[in-house]
Amino acid sequence: RRRSLHGFSGGAGDGLDAGRLMRALGSPYSAATRVDGTVSAEWPGLEYLKAQGNGQATLRPTAPAASRSQLPIGGRVLVRASAGRIDAQLVQVVAAGAQLDGRVAVSDDRRLQGQLKGHAGDVGRLASSVETFLGRPVSELPMPLQGTVDLDANIAGTIDAPTAATVINAPALVVG
Repeated sequence: RRRSLHGFSGGAGDGLDAGRLMRALGSPYSAATRVDGTVSAEWPGLEYLKAQGNGQATLRPTAPAASRSQLPIGGRVLVRASAGRIDAQLVQVVAAGAQLDGRVAVSDDRRLQGQLKGHAGDVGRLASSVETFLGRPVSELPMPLQGTVDLDANIAGTIDAPTAATVINAPALVVG
């Protein structure tokens, strides 16, 4: 039996509360984000990796900054699924003071493929936000970092064992 979903959206203040959904699913971390969008898709039974269709979502942060286990995320995500492959495009996805753009694909054999580009105008703010979110230090550096950082990553592997070949460029990094 085929399942289908055609659209979800809301007006101002409506939409899906991503944090509430993630907590209901038992995740220790959640997105402080409201999601509005549209989906038009079909798939057999519970086999979502065999979905055919497309969708788009707008992510709106519901908190001004990261807190313990909760991260505000904003931006857009565009998704297309066909022939056993799901392609997602991230457009100006912003979290913890960093922006991410790029594409990631998942094939029906759970393989990942993609390219991502990221930018943080203040690596110190990014590290501080991540530490607040995780509830622990992310670095053993005894001094603060400042400056911009750019990231280029090629994503591969599988959903269960992802890999990333990453180049980080920090031309004006200040330590201490």
